[in-house]
Amino acid sequence: MTSKHTPGPWTAEIRGKSGPINFTIRGGTNAMGLETRPCVAQYVQGKDARLIAAAPELLAALRAVAAICEHSPAAVDALGFQNVRAIGAAIAKAEGK
Repeated sequence: MTSKHTPGPWTAEIRGKSGPINFTIRGGTNAMGLETRPCVAQYVQGKDARLIAAAPELLAALRAVAAICEHSPAAVDALGFQNVRAIGAAIAKAEGK
């Protein structure tokens, strides 16, 4: 499955305790073929900035676990059905579905 978001890695540069958060999105071009540029977001807490920066890697990890669960009932049993459903829901939310 291809992503429509700008591919990672993303980084969050936190300036001081109250300054803006700079999100640097690397990878050359985004999904529309446009050159990526840093995105500045104000009023974002550092912990939220780190979570946003980790989003591409987290989505990739969830997709990997979901792919394993599709072919392995033992993996579903180990993770628990509710957790597998939560993984699917998180992926769908990230993909805008």
